[in-house]
Amino acid sequence: MDADMTYEPMSRPAEPTLASAGSRFGAFLLDSLLMVPLVLLGLLIPGTSIGSWTLVLVQSGIVLVYGGLMLAVRGQTLGMRALGIRVVPLNGGERPTAGQAWLRTAAAVLPTLLPLNVGDVWSLLDPAWLLWDKPNRQALHDKIARTVVIDTRARIL
Repeated sequence: MDADMTYEPMSRPAEPTLASAGSRFGAFLLDSLLMVPLVLLGLLIPGTSIGSWTLVLVQSGIVLVYGGLMLAVRGQTLGMRALGIRVVPLNGGERPTAGQAWLRTAAAVLPTLLPLNVGDVWSLLDPAWLLWDKPNRQALHDKIARTVVIDTRARIL
């Protein structure tokens, strides 16, 4: 090859695209299915039963630890990985910082524990927010943690 020639690839990876609402919901469903056996183990704790406050706290704790750890270490949960999506910082980067990962997870989980139906409203409003959010398609917990969810499947221009 001549010294004055440079290599120009025929194609280059495209900029990441935002994950669709459908893929995010699918990942949530897969992760929820993974949590069922763990939550059922919570029934072995003395004094717990279906619908008990103790079981709700156990369930929330499991989801908080699972989500926080997975996002801090891998940038994605198992459900997200299966559907080819992951969480990244809004300002760029491969995966959220540990602080962003835990904040994002806490912002999704902890408000659901609020009384007087506030938790129920949050449970609906938080994920629905991404349906009209422009341009970053963020849920409220993404806005709080300054993250976005991208599609990781390779794209070539």
